[in-house]
Amino acid sequence: MQSYNSKNDESIIRIPIPGYSSFSQGGEVTVTYMPQRMDPTRLHNAIGLTYRAPNSTTTSVNGSVVNLLNLPPSPQDSPMAGNFPDPMNGRNNPMTPPDSPMELDGNSPMFPSREKTISVLYSPHGVAYTAIEPYASSHLAKESALPLTALFHSINTEENPWFMGGVVAVGYPGGAEIIRNLGARYWISAHDEVKDNRGWSVAWIKSRMFSSEEAQQKLDEETKSTVLHQDGKYGTLGPRTQIFRLDVGEQLRIV
Repeated sequence: MQSYNSKNDESIIRIPIPGYSSFSQGGEVTVTYMPQRMDPTRLHNAIGLTYRAPNSTTTSVNGSVVNLLNLPPSPQDSPMAGNFPDPMNGRNNPMTPPDSPMELDGNSPMFPSREKTISVLYSPHGVAYTAIEPYASSHLAKESALPLTALFHSINTEENPWFMGGVVAVGYPGGAEIIRNLGARYWISAHDEVKDNRGWSVAWIKSRMFSSEEAQQKLDEETKSTVLHQDGKYGTLGPRTQIFRLDVGEQLRIV
């Protein structure tokens, strides 16, 4: 998988998602790889994922907007099967009867806006922000995918002596830097499980452990401090990032 290059669109893997009908806009999944330069361990990289669902609205022949998710199910086996109405029938179209709650007023846009893009950044060992900044400022900004929906990043720091590779897991400091620059609704602890450090190769690792509560308090305090301008006036505090450390098999529902 090639590294991301803002000048090369082929460095982003794009997976199209068909629309609900031939009249609605399709969705897309993108996958992007961002390695950190000058990394002797080759551990520090990030995978960026975005998901934009197919548009659930389309425009009828009379200019009103129809929400396809609210349409009654087709009696046929296929969800897309059925006897589609004649588009030349205008307001007699059974899909949009005059009293239908799916028909909006004349101020409805002819082309409804796209669905909200979900964005995920996965970097269990952490990565320098300079490695993901071009991706954020070009691709994520273009997709209106900021702040991030979820950041998967270590909270604990793990460090070897320099002659054995140095930093193994950037932990809280690196994740907090990403949050300060990009924001995120959720920060999910990654690669923070208890490790078997027996053996010569890991004997010198130094760790700094953070509980999710400690990391949350620290992040909240730093976020409030960031919005305090130098002139002493408070700026606007954005949505709070919630930090979670999940057990094996535990699920977190993001809505």
